[in-house]
Amino acid sequence: MSKKKFILPMFQYLGYPDSYRQSKYSLTKNNSENPAKQLKNAQIYFTTDDVVRQNSDTSLIIIIYLAPNTQYFSEAITQAKFYSTYLKPIFFIITNGYSFKIFKYFPYHREELIFDGIIDTLRNSQLAENLYYQLKFDLVKKNS
Repeated sequence: MSKKKFILPMFQYLGYPDSYRQSKYSLTKNNSENPAKQLKNAQIYFTTDDVVRQNSDTSLIIIIYLAPNTQYFSEAITQAKFYSTYLKPIFFIITNGYSFKIFKYFPYHREELIFDGIIDTLRNSQLAENLYYQLKFDLVKKNS
């Protein structure tokens, strides 16, 4: 399962407009300045579709995609924490297409793991409903 088969449809269902998503976001003004600061294999959702205003004041969620069946979650979590200090999202998500972890980000505090499981566990309607109300675009945007 890939980002096209699960994550993108899930975020469309949650009400996130595609135009509010960036797949290539640099932490620097000049992309050639430091290639390590270019976020790869990631999607970032913002509160606006205005590319000029897509920054740390408007970021909502960072999603990092790992290769299928990979278990490098700890490295990806470290990467997400690093980018979160700059972008200050409300959530960051790590997925390999089969399992995923959702963290709530708190500036100046440790992040909170709010979901850790395989995608199939979302068949449980109570669990799916709980995540829906935590990640729904209108509510996340309102609380940003």
